[in-house]
Amino acid sequence: MALPILAILAAACVAASGQTLPTAPAPPASTAERPPVLASSLIVKFGEGLSPAEQQAVIARNGGTETSSVP
Repeated sequence: MALPILAILAAACVAASGQTLPTAPAPPASTAERPPVLASSLIVKFGEGLSPAEQQAVIARNGGTETSSVP
């Protein structure tokens, strides 16, 4: 289950950095068709050039919550 979340966050990081990736079809808009979301945690490293506000926007846009950070 963690792999799809990791792929989404990785794609978001690449998109925020201005690089390009092949696109995939959009997921269905109906939330009734989605499977339940399971809680998990990931360690994400952002590329250089993203401000703290941009990093928070990427996390929030993908449904994440920052719980801690490593300097």
